[in-house]
Amino acid sequence: INSGSDGLYTPIPSNPLEYALNALQCIIGLTGAVGNGLVCVVIWKVRREQNFTNSLIVSQSAIDFLTSILLIANIISLSVDARPPENVTLAILYCIFWHSRSILFSCWVISTFNLTAIAIERYLAIIHPIWYRQNFSRKHAWILATTSWLIAPIMQTIIGARKHVVGRGRCIYVCKPEQRAIHGVLIFLWNFFIPLCIMTFLFIRIIVRLHEMKKTQNTAKSNNDAELQRKMLRKNVTKTLLTVFVLFVVCWTPEQITFLQFNLGGKLEFGGAWHTIALILATFNSAVNPVVYALRFKQYKEGLRSLCFKRNVGTGLNDKNEAIEVK
Repeated sequence: INSGSDGLYTPIPSNPLEYALNALQCIIGLTGAVGNGLVCVVIWKVRREQNFTNSLIVSQSAIDFLTSILLIANIISLSVDARPPENVTLAILYCIFWHSRSILFSCWVISTFNLTAIAIERYLAIIHPIWYRQNFSRKHAWILATTSWLIAPIMQTIIGARKHVVGRGRCIYVCKPEQRAIHGVLIFLWNFFIPLCIMTFLFIRIIVRLHEMKKTQNTAKSNNDAELQRKMLRKNVTKTLLTVFVLFVVCWTPEQITFLQFNLGGKLEFGGAWHTIALILATFNSAVNPVVYALRFKQYKEGLRSLCFKRNVGTGLNDKNEAIEVK
């Protein structure tokens, strides 16, 4: 969204490039909605494979599905008419939550927090496997997911409510330079940097442990084929979710760094090449995860085929503590 020096938003496309950008975002949003919707349906259908990790994956796909729908709706509504309703109360709510895209941004933050919850679950499964098998339950998985949905939007909602008001029949962005810097830093820390640090630490510990496990497997023979198979499955699932984390970093780092420096007083050409690339990458993240699942999760592919051809889903490992089988 562009803003002029007077603080008025001007989101309605004014040139072919902006129309093209909005169209591309809608295509990405539609792809994300279809892909994430299929993930939720397939994992729900493959009931024998529902477990702790899959519960968090369903939560991740559900929020990415909602984000994709909101992205399309927001772009279309603001492209058609950016004026707030005539009713004062509705106009205030419209400017604070919809026109400012606070709801959309909050969904992106929920996705980030849920990915952090997945990293925590994988950390416990790999680093503390005995405690994980004995104590971790579906209840804990849903607590992690629910906590992400409840606390992630707090910062975005509070700051959005302070900065967006109604005036002259338009939504106005009100924020002094020093306030913008503080808000920008707080949003950067809450939305991106703190979750990034937590996930980076957890996945580094996980990678080190997986490397140690590989060395142990190369030097020792296992008499328990089922246990060895579970270990390999756990390792492959974690690698797949590590790929999801890496894609998150690649997609979101440019956008977060760009707007941090802008909020700190730096220059940013809205609609320029760099802003467009950063925006597309951030939008793309909600659509890319189902592609990873489709390439890596064997039961996801079998479940998808069963939806299309009405066949029974093939069986996989029945360890309740593990995710769907990874090819």
